[in-house]
Amino acid sequence: MTMKIYDLAIIGGGSAGMMAAISAAKNGIKKIAIIEKNKSLGNKLLLTGGGRCNITNLKDTKELIQKTSSSLYSKNFLKHSFYTFSPTDLIDIFNEKGLDFKEENNNKIYPITDDSNSVLSVLLKYLKEYNVKIFNNINVTNIIKENNMFQVFDSNFDSNFDSNFELIAKNLIISTGGKTFPKTGSNGDGYYFASLFNHKVSKVLSGLISLNSNEKSIENLSGLTLNDIKVSYYYNSLKCSKIEHHTYGNLIFTHNGLSGPAILDISNKIAESIILNNMSNMSNMNNVNDVNNEIAIYLDFCPDLTYDLLDAKFKDDFSCNGKNKIKNYLKFYLPNRFIEIFLDLSNVDLDKTLSNIKKSERKNIINNLKGFKIKINGFNDKNQGMISCGGVKVNEINPKTMESKLVKNLYFVGEVLECFAPTGGYNLQIAFSTGFLAGKSIVS
Repeated sequence: MTMKIYDLAIIGGGSAGMMAAISAAKNGIKKIAIIEKNKSLGNKLLLTGGGRCNITNLKDTKELIQKTSSSLYSKNFLKHSFYTFSPTDLIDIFNEKGLDFKEENNNKIYPITDDSNSVLSVLLKYLKEYNVKIFNNINVTNIIKENNMFQVFDSNFDSNFDSNFELIAKNLIISTGGKTFPKTGSNGDGYYFASLFNHKVSKVLSGLISLNSNEKSIENLSGLTLNDIKVSYYYNSLKCSKIEHHTYGNLIFTHNGLSGPAILDISNKIAESIILNNMSNMSNMNNVNDVNNEIAIYLDFCPDLTYDLLDAKFKDDFSCNGKNKIKNYLKFYLPNRFIEIFLDLSNVDLDKTLSNIKKSERKNIINNLKGFKIKINGFNDKNQGMISCGGVKVNEINPKTMESKLVKNLYFVGEVLECFAPTGGYNLQIAFSTGFLAGKSIVS
C-alpha cells in the first residue's frame, strides 16, 4: 500500500501549530496533517489567562517588538511575524467565526465569553473546514529526512523494527512548545527534534514563575498583596556594568516566597541573566544563586516619586504633623500588615512620632520605600512556569519565513523558539504570529 504524502506535517497541536495549519490552508496548501501526542488539541491554550485566555495585546507593533525583545536574540527577529500577522489580524480571524473580544487593563484582549474553550472551538472549526488531518495520541520520537521528504515516526527508527506510526511530508513544522506544564505535552521534545537537524538550543528555564525566598522577615506575610509597585532586578553583565530590569504591577506574598504579575514578569529577567551568564548549576531550577552567590529583587512602593520628591514630602509632612506616629503615617504608603516589619528593617521604632524621627531614620525609611530588598533563593516548581525562556536559537531561523537556515522546508514556531515575553497576551501573539508566518511560507 502506498503511503499518503502530505504537503505539510505539523508536530504539535497547540496555538502555533493550529494557526500554522490554518494559514497554510488559507494559502492553498491542501494536504495538511497535525500530529499531537495528547488526545485533543490546544491543551495549554485552555489554561491561559486562568482559563479566560488573554489571547493578545493591542499595543502597536513597535511596542510589541519592545515587549518581546531579549538580550538572548535579535530584538527584530519577531518584527516580520508581527507585521505579517498583527493582533488585529488575529482578532479578525476569530471575528469571522462570530467570536468577539473585549479589552481590559494594559491593552489585554480576552474573548467576550471569558472562556478559552470558545477560542479553541474557533480554531478547531477552521481545521475541520480546511480538512486538516489530525493524528491524536501520537508520541513522535524520531524524524529523518531522505530524498527531500520528512519521515516522522512514533518509535526510534530502526530498519529491523516496524513503527506503529509513520508519516511522510514535503514540509515539516515543529511546534511542540517548550518544556513547561509537561502535563499538557510540552516536555522539551522539540529541542531534541531540533538537535536531529543540528540546530543549536540555548539553556531553557521556566519563565513567568513564582520566586522562592527564605527571608525570615516575610515568612508571616502569606496572602498579603502589594498593589502597583515597581519590582527591579539587577545583575552584572559580562559585557556591561550593572544592568537593571524592572516591571510594574501587583505582588503577592506566598507561603514560600513571592508571586503575582510583577514577580512573574521579573522571573523572566532572572532566567534571562542565568542563561546569558551560562550558569550551568542553575539548570535544575532549584537554585538561582548568581556569581556573587546572591540574587535579590528590590521593591519600590512609590514608583511615581523620585527619592528627592519623597524626601521633600516627608520633611513637610513631618513638620506639619509632628505628633502623629510613624506607624500611622506609613499607612498612606504601605498595607497595615507590612508596616511593623518594614519599620523593624528600617531600624525605626513604630511608635515614634514624626517630630522625633532623625534624619538618618528618615533616610532609612525612604531608602526602603524606594528599594526594599528581598533575597531570592530559587524558582517555584518548574512544572508551574507558564512559559519557557530559551530554546531553539533564532539566529539559525529565517525571520521572514520561520524556515530553518540549515534544513530546507523545516520550520520552527511558537514556544520551541528561544523567544519569550512578559504577561499580557504577548506570548500567545508570538505563537500565533510565528505559526501564521510559517504556514503562509509553505509552498506545495
